Amino acid sequence: MEPERRVRHSEGDLRWIGAIVLRPEPASVGRARSWFRTLAAHERMTCPLPDCEVMLSELVTNAVKCGSAEGEWRVRVDWYRAGAALRVAVRNPVTAAAWPRCGAASLEGGGGRGLVIVRALADDWWSECDGRGGVLVVFEVDKAWESADGT
Repeated sequence: MEPERRVRHSEGDLRWIGAIVLRPEPASVGRARSWFRTLAAHERMTCPLPDCEVMLSELVTNAVKCGSAEGEWRVRVDWYRAGAALRVAVRNPVTAAAWPRCGAASLEGGGGRGLVIVRALADDWWSECDGRGGVLVVFEVDKAWESADGT
């Protein structure tokens, strides 16, 4: 079953502010965080950056661990501004069996807490089919900037 897509901002409200394309390897998680810190400084974001880094790390980790495709593939992260909100979208190829879902994580298990963490920290999150045989997992943080107009 495909998750429901929630639309908080019209596509016209979105302003793309950056992207990074990563290899599906564990070192890509650190690269994504580093790139985000540079982008956040350039864009003068005022949201809780450590929380954003944690959510980004969880989604990139999931993409690297659960993504799959025949041949070479990549993970793509896009950042958008929607008024005063930050939207982060992580895209990767995936099989139906690896569709992201937020379940009950156990303390004994070695994983399964990533989307639980994202759900707890983000103002909104969702996943959807990307239309190209992959999945797009998105989180939003309200009030990532002082105001919606960039002042």
